[in-house]
Amino acid sequence: LKRRMDGCRGQWDTSTVRDIVEGFAEMKQLQSADYHQKVNDLERKHQTATYKLAELHESYLQSATYLERATIEESNRQQDQQLAREYQEQKSRLMQEHAQKYSDVLKREQEAMQQISVPGFADVTPGTADPEILSVQRQISDYMLEQFQQQKQQQQQQQQQQQ
Repeated sequence: LKRRMDGCRGQWDTSTVRDIVEGFAEMKQLQSADYHQKVNDLERKHQTATYKLAELHESYLQSATYLERATIEESNRQQDQQLAREYQEQKSRLMQEHAQKYSDVLKREQEAMQQISVPGFADVTPGTADPEILSVQRQISDYMLEQFQQQKQQQQQQQQQQQ
């Protein structure tokens, strides 16, 4: 794969392609960071709600008579289950939303890379979700990013040596 990429380096080793590859890499990182932040926020809210509900349940039980305890405990269990269901539903919605947005970014990346004839992208229909194809495309993008980063480092070293 790397030999194939190096063989057509003249086609993709340009500033425009670099901007495209780096731009999509950044978009994917931002999309993932946004998703993880939303999941963490949801987790904190759920933990807070669980804690406050437990405190409320405890206060009800303290003031309850022996006969009321069973009814209150059953009510508390139902409320705990409802809270857990709502949390799982919200988390599932976040995952679905993230999957759709990330899929859209991947499709746009596939379209852009196909237009500039990058091997591994040029012969694949944009929107393909085949894990093997996506893995190869990720390796290609990572390789290109690595090459661009090495070029930047070499340019910086040359500039430092000239100074």
